[in-house]
Amino acid sequence: MRLFSFMTRIIDQNPGENEFHQAFQEVAETIIPLLRISRITRKLKSWTVREMGA
Repeated sequence: MRLFSFMTRIIDQNPGENEFHQAFQEVAETIIPLLRISRITRKLKSWTVREMGA
């Protein structure tokens, strides 16, 4: 998920909560890349298991 579209949903669901939006964005900027890395790591592990014939 792209950060912009994610933040747009959060802002739409919580209008007028500027401090919340800022805090949420700071956390999202940290977590979203980690989620992408985790997803890539799972794919790589799955490919490795298949190649080993397990």
